Formats: sequence, structure tokens, C-alpha cells
Amino acid sequence: MNLEAVSELLQALEGSRVAELKLDGPNGVGLRVRRAIRSASPPATQAVGTASDPAESVLHALPEPPPVTVVESRFVGRFRGPREPLTAGDRVQEAQVLGAIESVGLMNRIAAPISGIITSAHVGEGETVEFGQPLYDIAPS
Repeated sequence: MNLEAVSELLQALEGSRVAELKLDGPNGVGLRVRRAIRSASPPATQAVGTASDPAESVLHALPEPPPVTVVESRFVGRFRGPREPLTAGDRVQEAQVLGAIESVGLMNRIAAPISGIITSAHVGEGETVEFGQPLYDIAPS
């Protein structure tokens, strides 16, 4: 896959409702695009690609995921949750502290970007997390 093909694919995705796309190319080279979808519109499908290269035609009629905001780690380190662990179904307020990432001796707070309900918790107390790793999914309320 060349730079022009990647550029065309990103342009096609810009107007779509696709939340995540992963392409594995030859020689271990790949591409992963992820973004948060916050609109509550009805499910839709999107088809992108050309028939000239099967690697460019990977995206075919994917259903739209439900609207959630993914809270991702901004640091590499160890996750430290609140005193009362947050689980699916818990209600959170915008700016509420959801936990912290301990990195190089510093505690970096992770706050809720929106008010809503946690639909899933991806990490637990003391787990090692990577930059960009999902921590929580929050559905707006």
C-alpha cells in the first residue's frame, strides 16, 4: 500500500461513521485508524475501496457501533483506580476523576470527558497500560 492509497482511504473515511479500521499489509506493514463517534444517528453501512488491490478493499458494509466515548490512556504506566472501582452501569459526571496513571513516580489523573454511564471498564487496579489504550467506554446520558 502506497502513500497515495492511504491518503485516498483516509479521505473516504472522513465522512463515514466508521470508528475503527485496521489494515495489515505486506512485510508486516499496517495501518490502524481509530476515532470516537459521538452522534446518536441510526445504524448505517459504509463501503470503501477499489477492486485493484484487495488490501484497499478491506472495509465492506460494517455496521455502525453504538455511540460511546472511549477514554484512553495518555501515558504509559500503571493504572490506579478510584477507591470504589468503576464498573459497567456506573454513572459519571464530566471532569470526574476515573483513576490515574502512575508514570515515572507521578500520578497523572484521568478525568471523564463527558457525563454518562460507563458501558465497559477495560483495565483494573495495578494493570500496566500503554499510550492510547482504552480504559473506559462512556455512553452519553
